[in-house]
Amino acid sequence: MYRFVVTFLITIIYFYGFSQENIYLRDDFTSNKFKWNLLENKDLITKIEDGNLLIFNKTKESKSVRFVQDMFMYNDSDFYIETKIELQSSEKEQYGGLIWHSLDENNGFYFEVSNKGKARVWANKDGGVFNLLKWTEFPELVDKNAFVLKIDRKGNLMNLFVNDILVYPSKYRGQFAYQIGFIAGSEASLSVDYLLVKHPKVDISDKKIADKIKKNDLFWILNEDIRFKAKINGSVKNALTNEIVENLIVNIVDSEGKQINVENLNTNIGFFEFILTEKKQFFLKVRAKNYITQTVLLDMNVDENSVEITKEILLSPVELGKTIQLENVLFERSQAILLQSSYKELDKLAEFMLENPKIEIELSGHTDNSGNATLNLELSEKRVLKVMQYLIEKGIDESRIAGKGYGGSKPIANNDNEMTRKLNRRVEFKITKM
Repeated sequence: MYRFVVTFLITIIYFYGFSQENIYLRDDFTSNKFKWNLLENKDLITKIEDGNLLIFNKTKESKSVRFVQDMFMYNDSDFYIETKIELQSSEKEQYGGLIWHSLDENNGFYFEVSNKGKARVWANKDGGVFNLLKWTEFPELVDKNAFVLKIDRKGNLMNLFVNDILVYPSKYRGQFAYQIGFIAGSEASLSVDYLLVKHPKVDISDKKIADKIKKNDLFWILNEDIRFKAKINGSVKNALTNEIVENLIVNIVDSEGKQINVENLNTNIGFFEFILTEKKQFFLKVRAKNYITQTVLLDMNVDENSVEITKEILLSPVELGKTIQLENVLFERSQAILLQSSYKELDKLAEFMLENPKIEIELSGHTDNSGNATLNLELSEKRVLKVMQYLIEKGIDESRIAGKGYGGSKPIANNDNEMTRKLNRRVEFKITKM
């Protein structure tokens, strides 16, 4: 009997000691023993009161706030995170939850709930957003304001629970964390009862770990299955005949004009296909011999992590003597001053002429018939000169550009009302030599 009691006590002490050893952080907010950076300003109040951490986000512009504490976690170990939070009951949807991320907040993991019975899970890496679980309503959470959030990682699995309801089962994707804490949505009142983190002690003197601590960009490692991937494909056709244009040159550039290296398939038979892996704006530039280059915006700032976009590009063929209107080349009212929005179209014309050095053009400027005809003629000539000057500044030899103003003498639409009259205020060019 004595031996059994001793064995039992040793077992209890062992398991109690082991479980205590794995408690990396336990804060019941009876005091500020972990030195949370409590503060109060016009946008945010954080304080510890009556055994709770209180977070009041007073912003009204859909701006969430993060409130965190330094705590290094290493992705080679299992871990368990648990917290109990309460959101204020209100008609307005409020949300809050758990976060852990890098020091610069550009890489992190977010587990959130709302007072309307919803939950979501998302991550960011280098500013890119990856939705793992979009806002999803769980019937068992509706009409609840208090939530226990649990994150349990064992081996290759990481399960997320709200009030013991499994809301997001996932294979473990890997993370390093330097900070852990809470997020509160705009106008949200968040009360945190406790925060528990179970994780083996981290020996930061270990060179392998110390090297990771020094690298501020290694916190959240996204596996390929949730990396952003956009498949872009399409065809290129003659704008006049609708026939496929073959032997294309297709390039992708970012918003700063830097060319992105992607493999384009099937361009020799009039089609293109490639993959983009970043959530930002790109431009698709399509060229073909004896056609005017076309540039198309590709905006990859989307919620989804996997998208497919199909484009049909129409290229205008270059023909001797053909007149082409320059879209969106606009001037200040009654002035020969180009609006900022005109530069994009003029840059396309300059690029076209640089790519086709034998081509010469004649510009023509047109006004509507409002006001004095002589003044309109002078204005159209000045505007043509302004366009010529811009093209020359872009590297086009002035000997390749001629120009003339026609005032309101060549309308293409009715001048009786403003809706059609504005169509007559335009700049065109004609190819005079190839």
